[in-house]
Amino acid sequence: MPDSFLIFIAVILWLLFGLGLAKHIGLKKRCTVTVEARCVFSDTPDWTAHPTSDTQRYCSLAKWEYTYNGKVYQVEDEKASRVLAERVGAVQKMQINPELPQEYYSDDSILLMLLAGLAAGAVTAYILLDYLAQFSPVPFYMPF
Repeated sequence: MPDSFLIFIAVILWLLFGLGLAKHIGLKKRCTVTVEARCVFSDTPDWTAHPTSDTQRYCSLAKWEYTYNGKVYQVEDEKASRVLAERVGAVQKMQINPELPQEYYSDDSILLMLLAGLAAGAVTAYILLDYLAQFSPVPFYMPF
C-alpha cells in the first residue's frame, strides 16, 4: 500500500492543478479586451541573448504599462513564470478585464499549472501501480 505521505502529496498537487485551472479559465472569460502593454521594468540582470532578440530564456518579473479608456495602468507579474524574459521597452498584446482594468490574463500562468498537473499525474500513477502490484499473480517489480 502506498504510503500516506505520497497520497497527501498527490492530493495537494491535484488541488494546485484544479485551482490553477479554475483561475486560468475565469481570467480568460473575464479578460476580453486586448491592449498593447509596454514593459517598463524587468529584473533580468544580464542579456546574453542574440543582440537582435528582444527576449531571453530566463525567469523574471516584469512590470507592464498600458492605456485603457484614457487612463494609464501598471501591472506586475504575479510570479516569475515567464519562459521568455522581457526587455524594458518591449511591447506585447495583453488581455484585460474591462470591468477591472488592472486584472489581466497571461498565457504564462498556464505553464506552472501544467507542471503541477504533470507532477500530480506522475505521483498518482506511481500510487496506482504500487496498489495494483499487490493484486498481480506475477511478481511485479517497481524499480524505484
